[in-house]
Amino acid sequence: MSGPRALGVAWLLAGSIAVLRAQEAAPPAEAEPQDEEQLEQQILGRAPGDVSGALSGARDPFQPVFDTPREEGPTVRRPRPPGIEGMDIQELELVGIVVMDAGNIAFFNGTDNLGYFLRVGDRVYDGKLVGIDRDKVVFEQEISGAPGRRTREVTKRLRPLT
Repeated sequence: MSGPRALGVAWLLAGSIAVLRAQEAAPPAEAEPQDEEQLEQQILGRAPGDVSGALSGARDPFQPVFDTPREEGPTVRRPRPPGIEGMDIQELELVGIVVMDAGNIAFFNGTDNLGYFLRVGDRVYDGKLVGIDRDKVVFEQEISGAPGRRTREVTKRLRPLT
């Protein structure tokens, strides 16, 4: 036997010898646990039935992943105060607008069937009034969601567009 075939056999034989020597030099593997209690002790590092510290070092699955402080405001659902301050923008019905030199005033009908006068800057449960024109009012609605606090404009018209 000579040539490439002999060279291939020699490499195969040398590789097999190297693998056998590596297996002999490696420390013997630990025997697998025989029962469930031994397996629990090996995995968790505690005695079977010991529940103290069962989750030590592990993340609590019932806590938020990102521990961010929540801002006080509409993003946190709080009890609704009485009156217009406790009503959502969608719950208000624009009834009229009073145009004055000192500033416009918007007249709303609330869910309690009472009338309320609002000026620019007045707050409702989920936003504030930011503009009053002759035929419409504009609210800045605060939207809860991740991340942080976002706003959008909500327009209520006195006369619907036709």
